[in-house]
Amino acid sequence: MPPVKRLGFDAICLAAAVSEAQVLVGGRIQKAVQPTPLSLWLEIYAQQEYGLLISAEPEGARLHLTARRHRQTGEPTEALTLIRRRIRDAKVVFVRQRGLDRIVDIGLAGPDGEVQLVAEIMGRHSNLVVVDSRRRVMEALKRIGLAKSRRPILPGNVYFPPPFPRRKSIVRAEEGDDLSQFDGWSPSLQSLLDEGVLTLAEVQEAIAENAWRPHTSREFGVYPLPIPGGAPVASFSEETDIWRLRMESEDRRMARRRQLAAQLTRALKARQKAMGQLEQALTAADKAAETQRHGELLLAYQGSIAEGAREATVWDYDGSELRLKLDPEKTAVENAEALFRKARRAKNGADEAQSQHARMVEEAAALEAALDRIEGADDRALDEIEAEADRRRWLREAAAAVEKEDRPFQGHPIRTLLSPGGFKVLYGTNATSNDYLTTKVARPTDWWLHVRGQTSAHVVVQTQNQPLKVPYPDLVFAAEVAVRHSVAKHSAYVPVDYTLKKHVRKPRKSAPGFASYEQEKTIFIDKPAV
Repeated sequence: MPPVKRLGFDAICLAAAVSEAQVLVGGRIQKAVQPTPLSLWLEIYAQQEYGLLISAEPEGARLHLTARRHRQTGEPTEALTLIRRRIRDAKVVFVRQRGLDRIVDIGLAGPDGEVQLVAEIMGRHSNLVVVDSRRRVMEALKRIGLAKSRRPILPGNVYFPPPFPRRKSIVRAEEGDDLSQFDGWSPSLQSLLDEGVLTLAEVQEAIAENAWRPHTSREFGVYPLPIPGGAPVASFSEETDIWRLRMESEDRRMARRRQLAAQLTRALKARQKAMGQLEQALTAADKAAETQRHGELLLAYQGSIAEGAREATVWDYDGSELRLKLDPEKTAVENAEALFRKARRAKNGADEAQSQHARMVEEAAALEAALDRIEGADDRALDEIEAEADRRRWLREAAAAVEKEDRPFQGHPIRTLLSPGGFKVLYGTNATSNDYLTTKVARPTDWWLHVRGQTSAHVVVQTQNQPLKVPYPDLVFAAEVAVRHSVAKHSAYVPVDYTLKKHVRKPRKSAPGFASYEQEKTIFIDKPAV
């Protein structure tokens, strides 16, 4: 068997909890609430106030006394409404475990007759069933239909216990027996026996004499018998309550870590992908002079290039031979012009790509540092990381999502930038991509920008339906993008109009890239930043 791990709430734990719950017999129920949809807390007065928690949560199924007062969360379920009606002022007649099965019966006698709560503490199959005096199901925390189980738990059905195989109690086991064939056995108990922490005789004596010796360990949990490195405690139920509270807090913290790490990882991947694309743009910019030279060579040797050729052999300025690929559908001059356009685009976008790349590198480094801090972070540290993530806009879907399409925007050449505040800024590179961006991509509450009275790129700032949360500097950034991709890019003091996309119209039969708009405001860009 493997070494001892965190101990579960098994039949031995249930026996100890039921033993301590005998103080409830003769008491009256004063209150019933559901702390969670799959748990019930009862307030019972038996010479003093006690709390009894019954949980059917898959990862925390248990039954024990609790000193904590629990509150109702959410609207009362049908099960809670019935329980409150039937057990109001009811007297606790008995609390007993079925042998060493993981089932506890709580008998109640109230003004409306007898009723029984049947707690099935069986991990993910746990449930709490309300049964009347005729053994019929009145209600349950989890209703289970015939389609899900051969033992349906539905109002009006006769209650049948889980079909456990009939086994002898572990009290009757002998050394050398396969204890897994006895009631009361569990992997937790077996690990304690294998490690020599307990003997079979000690376990049998504790069960037979109801002589529990609860211990707690920060590493392994709580158990009604000694455990490795455990310290003795007075009450198994009280210590279980403390342990579960700590574990619930740690579980919430771990879930919070996982969620935050997943969000920041998506943000990091988005920036890494953007860095790769920007590096390609920078590489193309570095080769812009070479691309320009290849175009010039094609023009120089156009007379020797056959129509429809897929390749041309030319001689470079230093006399070396070059083989240049051609588009056979184009003439030599058209191929040269295509190379000139490619060189111009690479050179024009170099400064913008360099600026964006530097920002992505800084963002990626900050994200990696935040991800390193998440591991082992306490609640205060997680608050600080979340505050930084919120300030840097890392948690926004627009900034964090990784593009899933192989050809985003249906193949239209639409470029994506990230504003200083982390908002995604899109712009078209030609008339048809401007049309597609404005009519198909932009949402009504996105900001839309265009240089006033001049030909320019359509620019969209995605807002996730929160346009008023976009800071003014981010709108200025988008306006500068519009100016850089306009005929006015070398002018000073250029007016850029911006409005919500819902105020932008594409007139019928208008030329590609044409749009009309209203309710605009204007930003004046003086010496646009690069």
